[in-house]
Amino acid sequence: MAGDNVPNVRFNVAKSILRLGKMLDQSVAQQQVKPVLDKLKADSDIDVQYYALEAIDGLK
Repeated sequence: MAGDNVPNVRFNVAKSILRLGKMLDQSVAQQQVKPVLDKLKADSDIDVQYYALEAIDGLK
């Protein structure tokens, strides 16, 4: 879903990761989730970038 053509879907992926991130094991978050957020952080849509950055900060 992080690669969907619709920006609202992509930023909802980041928002969902933020909500679920605190429940994930730290190693899983770093190995599997952070790369997705890094991709979304470089998205062409500014809202997707914003929510990806929020999720990255929330995983710390």
